[in-house]
Amino acid sequence: MPFGGSSTRSGHSALYAVVPIGLAAGLVLIAGAQAQPTHAGLDDTASTGTSAEASAKTDGHRTVDAEISSGSEQTRGTGADAARTDVHDDGALRVATSHISLEGSSAADVQATLVGGEEPEAQDLAALVQQVRPDVLVLTGVPYDESHRLADTLNSDYFSDGDARAADGHEGFAYPHMYTAPTNSGVDSGADFDGDGFIGGDGDSLGRGDYPGHYGMIVFSQAPIDTDEARTFQDFLWDDLPENSMSEELSEVERAVLPLFGSTLWDLPVSIGEDTVHVIAAARTTFGFVEADPALLHDQRRLIDDYLSEDPADGAYIYDDEEDSGGLGSQRWIFAGDDGLGSGTIRSHTGLDEDDSGRATGAETSLIWSDLGLD
Repeated sequence: MPFGGSSTRSGHSALYAVVPIGLAAGLVLIAGAQAQPTHAGLDDTASTGTSAEASAKTDGHRTVDAEISSGSEQTRGTGADAARTDVHDDGALRVATSHISLEGSSAADVQATLVGGEEPEAQDLAALVQQVRPDVLVLTGVPYDESHRLADTLNSDYFSDGDARAADGHEGFAYPHMYTAPTNSGVDSGADFDGDGFIGGDGDSLGRGDYPGHYGMIVFSQAPIDTDEARTFQDFLWDDLPENSMSEELSEVERAVLPLFGSTLWDLPVSIGEDTVHVIAAARTTFGFVEADPALLHDQRRLIDDYLSEDPADGAYIYDDEEDSGGLGSQRWIFAGDDGLGSGTIRSHTGLDEDDSGRATGAETSLIWSDLGLD
């Protein structure tokens, strides 16, 4: 089944896009304002400025909400387009995705290496984020941290800390809203997938990973994320995909536990003024015993395409982790992450203008960008 919309792909590890939305009420990005995020569920009223309080949701999902302080306007340029203005001026929503690999034996270990803002790959990513200044950033490859400190540290010690990268000449870029949730990566399946006679280990996990949550996602946003309407698809079984490509050699036990996504897939409604854009975020990792199985990648892409189809019948079989069924239908969407063709993919229900595509590259990672048009 062909992809809905158009996409830009590259062998580099990251991508961002600018999405014109024609909305008068957009996001106002403020120069020098480094508002600390407040966590959802603590207070019905989000704090402004630099004071904030935090709490984690009890179901393992994490959101952060805050208002951006008022002040002077901040330009949001790139090396190729330094004069580009903010959303409220140019009617654009800038979306990015990047994949990074942070070394560590656990999420807590990775968190410890990030504290202080000295981790080289995270520094490189932060410099590009501060240059590109995306309104929404889908970051894959990062561990799921149940305490949610890892996302906070990336935001506070890297993205918002412009002084650490003063030589690049870019201001810090803090995100007032963040979202993260569990992943299948490194989670023990309870079955002997690799046939070694033992249950446990990377070869027997629901998704490739050395520890639970090894490869996950974080979404950072300048715009509010409607977490009440967010959908996650961690538990969708591969065997529940109609006409799937599962091997006939798999046992009934294996078919009953194998998820389609070795990491996870999310649908996050992002509020832009009175409008909504659905950010479809995917982090892919093969199962422990599957080495980039083309059939599996094909099936993952099929589900994503069916979910994004405007025909409700195409996505009717899809269920989320709350057991609600159906696809996205005719709502506006932006896909960012890994759709089975590699990390650094972005596409929308509208086409991409290839003349407005480019790449920003650092020492450790790169940002590939395109301009997306929305009706």
